Amino acid sequence: MSHSEHNPADKPGAIAGFFLGAVAILAIVVTITLLTNSHYAGEGGEKPAAEASK
Repeated sequence: MSHSEHNPADKPGAIAGFFLGAVAILAIVVTITLLTNSHYAGEGGEKPAAEASK
């Protein structure tokens, strides 16, 4: 196992990477959600199982 010293100059880069990564993941999730919703937007012919059994 290697041991490295913490360099205070790395902190701004680490924080920027953390937030940019979080924004990228959020953008991916929102994009997938919007694409999925638009794909199923026109379908309404079948009722969910709970409503169909009433």
